[in-house]
Amino acid sequence: MKIASWQHDKSKIPSVVTWGVFDGVHAAHNELLHKLISLGRRFNLRPIVITFSKHPANVLYNAGVKLICTLEERIKLIQEAGIKQCLVVSFTKGFSRIGGDKFVRQLALKLNAKIILLGYDSRFGYKRKYGENELKHLCSLLGIKIFSQNVVRIGGRAVSSRQIRFLLSKGRLQEASKMLGRCYSVERKVVKGYQLGRTIRFPTANLDIKNKSLLIPFGVYKTLCCVGRKKYQSVTHYGPRPVIKSKQPTIETHLINYDGADLYSKYINVQFIKRLRRIRSFKNFNQLRSQIARDISCWR
Repeated sequence: MKIASWQHDKSKIPSVVTWGVFDGVHAAHNELLHKLISLGRRFNLRPIVITFSKHPANVLYNAGVKLICTLEERIKLIQEAGIKQCLVVSFTKGFSRIGGDKFVRQLALKLNAKIILLGYDSRFGYKRKYGENELKHLCSLLGIKIFSQNVVRIGGRAVSSRQIRFLLSKGRLQEASKMLGRCYSVERKVVKGYQLGRTIRFPTANLDIKNKSLLIPFGVYKTLCCVGRKKYQSVTHYGPRPVIKSKQPTIETHLINYDGADLYSKYINVQFIKRLRRIRSFKNFNQLRSQIARDISCWR
């Protein structure tokens, strides 16, 4: 997939364009992306996705919105949906002041946009003043067609990144997974820990967590771990470690029946399936070892 910045891209190839944060690249996003590809084939246009480097609410209001996935994970998911060109906009306060009319004119000038595909209830431009109705006259002057996406509902609720964040924050992984269209997952680098797991015969991969806290509650989870192209059943601890009196949250994954090479410095993907229990205190390592054995039995 070609990844470029908004500032440097200019093309004569006619295109069909959509844009948004695409946090989580959930089921509704995937329907939008598939429609984008379909429109591209129907009208012989190049599908282009524009996504933002940061969440607008965090830039404009310091809202502290925790994202479902990183920018790198988001771009990878957009590519897996079949998109071959993605533009990353550096979202700043200055960019937010661009009016909707100017933004659309830039789409026509920079990307030779012939079709604009709007997500459900899309609002954009300075103070979100522009939507489908406001676009109609301008697009008719520019020779641009407008298409829009209908709301996508699962279990009677509209699919949205905000709703998925709420479900994850409450530990409702199965509901969140349905809206995502896959398990909630994180991809992190394996770093060195205290290596206590080895001493109790349950070695773990410790994942880098610096400035990247998860959306889910602390706890022990039934997970799948992807190492390269292989998947391993696993159990993952996310949170503090009271057994060593550490309040610093960690992500530690025990890969069941893993006998491969050392994982240090490698990136692995952990898919969260189900929350098994809360973080508990144990009097000694023997109690901890017995509990981990019971946790692992969730795979039997």
